[in-house]
Amino acid sequence: MSDINLTSIHVYPVKSTAGIELDRSFVELGGLSFDRRFILSDLAGDFISARKYPQMLHFRTAILQDGLYIVAPDGDSIRVNLPELFQNYRQVNVWGTEINAQLCGPQFDEWFSNKLDVQCQLLYFGDQSERSTPSHPDKPVAFADGYPLLLISEGSLEDLSQRAEQQFSMAQFRPNIVVSGCDPYAEDGWSSIRIGEVIFDVVKPCTRCVMTTYDPETLARFKGSEPLKTLAGYRRNKNGEVEFGQNIIPRNEGIIQTGDTVEIL
Repeated sequence: MSDINLTSIHVYPVKSTAGIELDRSFVELGGLSFDRRFILSDLAGDFISARKYPQMLHFRTAILQDGLYIVAPDGDSIRVNLPELFQNYRQVNVWGTEINAQLCGPQFDEWFSNKLDVQCQLLYFGDQSERSTPSHPDKPVAFADGYPLLLISEGSLEDLSQRAEQQFSMAQFRPNIVVSGCDPYAEDGWSSIRIGEVIFDVVKPCTRCVMTTYDPETLARFKGSEPLKTLAGYRRNKNGEVEFGQNIIPRNEGIIQTGDTVEIL
C-alpha cells in the first residue's frame, strides 16, 4: 500500500455554514480549534441547521485572532469579538442533548434573523459550556452532531461517484479530515491512527442525512435523492441508516498539517 497522507483539513466555525480549508490546525480534545464552536437556535432553544435552511451553507466565515468574521450570502458582514460576548448562558438542544451555551448578543441575533428570515439566536460554546461524546462520556465535544471529528478518504468519495455515475464533492459530506493513498472505505477497518502529533481513535461510522443531497455551490438538490440513493444500495447498517465516513476522537492535543503521513496503529 502506498503512503496514506492527510490531504485537507476543514473547520465549520458556525454549525451548518460553509467550511474553511486549512493547511494546519491545532487539535483540542473536543476537536479542531474553532470547529462548530458557534450555533444558531430558534427562540425555543432548538438548534437550526441547513437541513431546514440550506441557505446557511452560503454563509462564509473567517477566523480572527479574537473571534470570527461572518459574511452573509448577500455580501453583508458582521464581526464577532469573543471578549465582548454576553456573559449570559441559555440551554440549546442539539439532537436531544441540552447544552449550556453562551449568548453572543442581540445584534447578532437580529442580523441572523434578518438574513435567514427566521427568529434565531447565535450562541457560543463558552467557558461554562460542557458536553460529552455519546458513546465516550469522558470525551468532550462542542456543537458537532455527536463526535469531535469526521474523516473521509478520497478513495471512498471517488468510488461513490463512480457507482452513481456522477461526480460528488467532498464538501457535501462536511469532513474535518480528508486522507488519500488508501483503498475506498479502508477507513472502515481502522481502529486508531496517528496524524502529526495526534493519535485518533476511529470509533463509529457517520450516518448521513438529507444535507448531503444539496449541491453546496448552487443549493440545488441532486436528482433522485443522490448520493443517498446510491449509498443506500451498499452502505446501509443494520438499522437501515446510510453510512459514509468515520467519526474519530483525539486521544491527545497537538498540531496536524496537510501532507502529514497517516499511520495506521
